[in-house]
Amino acid sequence: MTVDSNKWNEKAEIAFKKGEELLELEHYEEALEAFLRAIAECPENAEVWNNKGVVLWKLERHEEALEAYNKALEINPEEAVAWYNKSTVLKALKRDHEAKKALDKHDELVFEG
Repeated sequence: MTVDSNKWNEKAEIAFKKGEELLELEHYEEALEAFLRAIAECPENAEVWNNKGVVLWKLERHEEALEAYNKALEINPEEAVAWYNKSTVLKALKRDHEAKKALDKHDELVFEG
């Protein structure tokens, strides 16, 4: 059973938008802090977990990024972007077989779903 991956409250939405702005500016540590605030407010939001993974990826904290993508997918297994991001980090970790499976799942959701 998944929880609504678009669940928000006002504080979470503000923190999420701030995190996106900081990510765009390549202020990764500050972006991570903003996404962590959003997660504290709405821990069952797949999009926030995915963005946390993106920031961790940018910080070259690949194992932690993978954990964030896995959490996003636990919340919403149909979050195609998280499957793609997971495949990218798995490839960086030299886990090619798993990377291909994640990319196949992304493609299934995007092109067949």
